Parts: sequence; C-alpha cells; structure tokens
Amino acid sequence: MSDQEPQKPESNSGFDVGTILFLELITGAFIGILLYFYLFPSQVKDQTCMLLLVLGYAGFVFWIMASTHEKACPVCNRVFARELVWTQELDRRKGYKTVEREEKNRNGDVVRRWNEQVRVLTISYEDRYACNNCGERWSVKRQREYDSFDE
Repeated sequence: MSDQEPQKPESNSGFDVGTILFLELITGAFIGILLYFYLFPSQVKDQTCMLLLVLGYAGFVFWIMASTHEKACPVCNRVFARELVWTQELDRRKGYKTVEREEKNRNGDVVRRWNEQVRVLTISYEDRYACNNCGERWSVKRQREYDSFDE
C-alpha cells in the first residue's frame, strides 16, 4: 500500500448520506407493508399490528442509518466513497483480561458461573482512509484483542 496523495476523481462517486437514508426509509416501508399484507391478510385494518410493524421498521432503518453514517467521508458525507489506503500497527501489548465462564448441564441450563483471568494480546492499529469523491484523508485508530497467541 502506498502513502501517496489520492487524486480527486473527475466524476462524483458514492452517494450522499441523505439520499441513502431516504432510499432506505422508502424501501423499508415498502417491504414492511408488503410483509404485513402477506402475513396478516385478514387483519389489514388492525391498527395495533400496523403500528408495531412501522415502529419495527423505523428501528431497523435507524440502525442502518447509524451503521452507514460511520462509514461515510467526514467532509462530504458520501457513503461508500471511502477507500482504505493503508493500515499501520501502532502498538502490541500482552496483558490480562477478566472473562466470565459458565458451566452448563445436559439441558443447556447454566449451573455455575465464575470469573477467570486470561492472557490477551492487544494490538493497536491506525487505518488511513481516502475519499474517492473529495480526496479527503483521515485516519481511524482501533484495537483488537487476541486471547490465543504464540509467545
């Protein structure tokens, strides 16, 4: 991976966040109404079921909105326009983490719970992104833990 400045493309690529969210809302509502008519053909006038259906799809749409917004360019807000330029490992640490273990019987019921210290390897990364639309560059730091690793 190279660390060169990305060239600004001649055409707009990606979609505006508002456009994506509007299309998701319309699609979710359309699918919800079709599903409602298919599952409850005799209860078309039941407003309680319709209200629950609309609230369920609204929650789903908000979840989609949140997950696509964090993947958007921070400057031009285009979704699906970011490109990973490079990833760099910043730090590597060994340590301990407390995990909760449980023992189950044959029926799957939990019969015992306890806390246990396990060795973990924590690696910090910096991901560098570039926007295909406006050429903006930004970085995101993240950590990943591994509980099984070679010494």
